[in-house]
Amino acid sequence: MGDTVVLCSSFEKPHNVYKFDSGVFFFNVLSRNAEAKLDLLAKICPHKTIATVILSRYSSQIIPAKSCGTKMALNTPQLLSYQSPSTLTLSWHSGMIQVGRVGGKEPIMTCRYHDPEGVPIGFVRFHTQSGVSPVTWVFDIPPERPTKPIKITTGQLRWVQASDDLPTDAIIGGFERNHTYIARAHHNGSLTPGKYVPSKKLGFIPWGHQEHAKERCEILCGYNVEWVWTYGDNIPENAVIGGQSEGGIAGQEPLYISRAMHNGFLIPGKVHAMYKTCYLPYNGGEVEVSKYEILVSKDKDFRGIAVESVKESEEPGNDIVFL
Repeated sequence: MGDTVVLCSSFEKPHNVYKFDSGVFFFNVLSRNAEAKLDLLAKICPHKTIATVILSRYSSQIIPAKSCGTKMALNTPQLLSYQSPSTLTLSWHSGMIQVGRVGGKEPIMTCRYHDPEGVPIGFVRFHTQSGVSPVTWVFDIPPERPTKPIKITTGQLRWVQASDDLPTDAIIGGFERNHTYIARAHHNGSLTPGKYVPSKKLGFIPWGHQEHAKERCEILCGYNVEWVWTYGDNIPENAVIGGQSEGGIAGQEPLYISRAMHNGFLIPGKVHAMYKTCYLPYNGGEVEVSKYEILVSKDKDFRGIAVESVKESEEPGNDIVFL
């Protein structure tokens, strides 16, 4: 991450704008009696407000701009405090803005929005809605990306065995309070895509209506890929094959890399075209989604990644069970 900012905003100093274009960020906020206000601004034209989030000890709101949706209000007793900071997360993705507590299982507030011009959110303005006391914010600024194009000569798609050190070019697949990555692991004769959670140093795959934790897994690394919206068994031509099914009557079928929103989190998973479904590993179970994003290579000569890149390991202890 970039530098940590400690910001004291008041009603007289409303203009504190910072760039956040990853779709999610985490922050601490302290307030005695003022409402903490965040404006979500357009990435291309930061003077344009897409939506406003107002947080307080009593009631909070998400208010899209007039042409961007309908506001959402909710009673939020003791959400903010002056004695101890509230650690929160704010995310926007797939037409959804969500506010939640870091470590919480469910979002506090969820609001649908859309921008008629299709402009994504890229900046956040921190200030105070009302009250005489200031609001204190603590957050990390994402590191600056290069402003000039850089030719990448390495970084072809490849699977890397998970270890204590996360590869620098590991592909971010989603977020659950922190970034998660694309993983795959062997299970019951299959090689199944899922997610990797760095804080737990475990991969998680969906299989047989359950989420399976794996110590031994691989992480997808490289560049020149993008996420494409699709549904059912509509698989794009250059979709990245992440593994293969266990066989059976239909034989071994390719499994593709996908992701979708669920309970406020963006979760990587697998697609089995025969079942026309995206499967997500979440909270011990296997979530089924019909509309999802699928990972596609932008290389027109892409021929896929060999699923035989690692040997299968079904050693005792490979599948972690949480009791």
